[in-house]
Amino acid sequence: MKKTVVLATTGAMILGIGLLFPSFASAEGNGEGFAYRLAQKLNLSEDEVGTALQEVREEERVEREAAREQAVSEAVENGDLTAEQEEILDAMHSVMEESRPDSEDWEPGEGRRNMGSLQEDMLDSLNEAGLDVTQEELDELRDTMQDLGIEGFGGGMRMGKNI
Repeated sequence: MKKTVVLATTGAMILGIGLLFPSFASAEGNGEGFAYRLAQKLNLSEDEVGTALQEVREEERVEREAAREQAVSEAVENGDLTAEQEEILDAMHSVMEESRPDSEDWEPGEGRRNMGSLQEDMLDSLNEAGLDVTQEELDELRDTMQDLGIEGFGGGMRMGKNI
């Protein structure tokens, strides 16, 4: 029983590290990536570990999204955000969901490498959706979100800034 608890705790810690530092999950120079090494340590198949990692990443994404939605809703109720800003945030989220790669297609650092084109695409997509948003409005919205401590848009909220 104690061994199971220790193994489960160790696995949870390692999964947490894999979520915080996704580059560990990628293959290293020797071809033995994080998932492979974790599978070896836990005496599981690499597929089982990979599936578990994908499930945990998706659960974390859903939890972050629910927290973001709640925080935005409260900010609108409190008058810290306008209904128009909420609409822009919702549209940004939709655009990001549509362009988010499948877990198996995702590579660590991919978003940062494509930041410039993602930012341009976001502004274009928002305007195509009829929101008539300027870069300055997005920058102001980003600053407001940061002031309120609301996270959840990654590079999309850093448009035009080197943060």
